[in-house]
Amino acid sequence: MKITILDDYFDTVRTLPCFAKLAAHDVTVWTDHTDDLDALAERLRDTEALVLIRERTKVPAALLDRLPRLRLISQRSVWPHIDVTACTRLGVVVSSDQHADSPSWATAELTWGLIIAAMRRIPQQIASLKAGIQLEDGEAHFNSLSDAGGEGVNHWYRVTISEGRNREVRRMFEAVGLTVSRLIRVRYGTVELPSRLKRGMWMEMSDADACKLAGLPPPVVKPGERKREVRVHRTTPRV
Repeated sequence: MKITILDDYFDTVRTLPCFAKLAAHDVTVWTDHTDDLDALAERLRDTEALVLIRERTKVPAALLDRLPRLRLISQRSVWPHIDVTACTRLGVVVSSDQHADSPSWATAELTWGLIIAAMRRIPQQIASLKAGIQLEDGEAHFNSLSDAGGEGVNHWYRVTISEGRNREVRRMFEAVGLTVSRLIRVRYGTVELPSRLKRGMWMEMSDADACKLAGLPPPVVKPGERKREVRVHRTTPRV
């Protein structure tokens, strides 16, 4: 059987004991990510069984219609990213350990969103940083990396990364010969971090952000009801 595993960013599936059960099959593991429909259709052209990790890749009807050999999608937990109706129409089995009476809501994958200032532009290194850079403690890569412009000394980049090893972001840029002069965390999971939230401060999440993080519908504010005020607090008092 031709089996394809998508979005295994750190190539961990092959290290699991259960992977040995696939020894008799033709298994392809993709460690990068793409949202491009044509690229996905090409990668999965001969796939008979598709293994998905979390909700990283959407599987819409437009993609399923281009995969005539696909017979099984294996997905742990929720499946809001899979067009189950199209799977039923095409005879593709969706296998999940999600209980039948449980809601299929996506939760946020814990991902840091950052804005980085560097001393020069690196268009030629962007592909390498997204594909993977070998560091002394293993391979590391950005989930996304885009040019955010800039003038003068600093040039800005917007990145997302799903882990946080010691000085990982700075070490990745140093590996391609670039020094990070400033790093600003702007998002954690689906939660945007406000610019007024400085070091040594914390704030409660709004009801809307809490629902978004949990994959729940947004809260309904009744007429005349005031939204809960979200205040910023200091971890330590000012000196």
